[in-house]
Amino acid sequence: MSPLWLHLRARHLTGVTLALPLVVVLTQEVAQRLVVEPGGAAARLPVTAVAPLVVTVLLSLTLAGADVELDRSQPRLTWRLRAGHTLAALAVAGSALAVTTLEEPQVYGAGAMVRNAVGLFGLILLSTGLWSPRANWVPAFAYTVAVSAVAPDSSSGAVWWAWLIQPGRLDPSWIAAVALLTAGLIVYVRRGPSRNG
Repeated sequence: MSPLWLHLRARHLTGVTLALPLVVVLTQEVAQRLVVEPGGAAARLPVTAVAPLVVTVLLSLTLAGADVELDRSQPRLTWRLRAGHTLAALAVAGSALAVTTLEEPQVYGAGAMVRNAVGLFGLILLSTGLWSPRANWVPAFAYTVAVSAVAPDSSSGAVWWAWLIQPGRLDPSWIAAVALLTAGLIVYVRRGPSRNG
């Protein structure tokens, strides 16, 4: 068997590949129903926060195999696999989420879905490399719950730290999400999954 196939099989790729379309279909159905609610597309805020969280938690299952030491045994090979794997997974998930909210995409639509997937996946990558591959979803979940509970208005200057709940326009919320992804990629690709698993 090829190293690539072993790498993907050890990371539960089959289960995640089967679950991802189900999440996308459910997201699209809920998002379309919320558009007809009072408030129109702005009523989709819960979907644009929760759907990327669910998808990135699914992707988090693919970030570490059963044996972290095995991941680290061939560092020249595995950093390339980790980089390609994470970028490909994020591209597939982001594209799938983007097509779920095409109606009025600038208002809690495709832009917000992709930005939230980018930022939450960056947070998951950071926690995988620095904390624990098994509980890597906890910081992203805690952030989503905390920011959704506080729900600051974007006019109050909270755009950069509350990027998750902002509309999908290009603003400082994108900078924060991309910065999280960049930091997460650097840590995860260089270090791999943490040994604290």
